[in-house]
Amino acid sequence: MPQQQENACAIVNTPVGMMRPATSSEITAWLRQHEWQAGWEAVHDFAQQLFGERAHHAQVVTGDEYDDEHYYTVVEDVIVYDAEGNPLPYDLTLPYWTEVGPDHFANATSLLQDFENWLKQEEAERKAPFSAEEREQLLQEYAHDYVRDHNLYANEFDLPCEDATFALAEPPPERAGPVLYILLQEETKQRSDG
Repeated sequence: MPQQQENACAIVNTPVGMMRPATSSEITAWLRQHEWQAGWEAVHDFAQQLFGERAHHAQVVTGDEYDDEHYYTVVEDVIVYDAEGNPLPYDLTLPYWTEVGPDHFANATSLLQDFENWLKQEEAERKAPFSAEEREQLLQEYAHDYVRDHNLYANEFDLPCEDATFALAEPPPERAGPVLYILLQEETKQRSDG
C-alpha cells in the first residue's frame, strides 16, 4: 500500500538566479535572524503596552531557576529606558493597565482597582493616608510585582530568554543573508506487506 511522506528541503537563490541547496550555516543564520526579529517584536510589544510611546530601548535580564530536577533560564526583569537613557516607570494610563480583560487581572478588576483596594487596607492599618509620592511609588512597585508574579514576560508576551538590549525606536535592519525557500516534497513509498 503506498504511503505518502513529506520531506522539507531548504534552497537558496544565488546571485546569478540559480537555485542550490542551503548549507547548514545558512539555515542557522536564517534561524538566528528569525529568532532575533521575533524577540524584538515581543519586547517592542511589551514596552509599548506597559510603558508607552516613550520606550526607546529595553534590557532583558535573565537568571537561572531550579525546579528540583534541573536549572532553566527565565526572564527576571525587563528595564525600559527613554531616549536619554533614563529608566521609565510603567505608564498606568495605558489600556493594558486600565481595561478589564479575561487574560489580565483576577476577579474581573483592573490592576488599578486591585491596587486601590489594597491601598485602602494598608491605609486603614496604618491609620493615615499615603502621600502622592508614596502612592505613586507603591503603585509602580505593585505593577512591577504583578508583572513578575504573573510572569507576563513569558506567559503573555513570550519574551526571549536571553540577556540582551533591544533598540525599540525602529525595527532592526534586515541582515544581509540568503533568502531561504523551504520546499515540501511528497514522496510515495511502497510498503511491502511481506
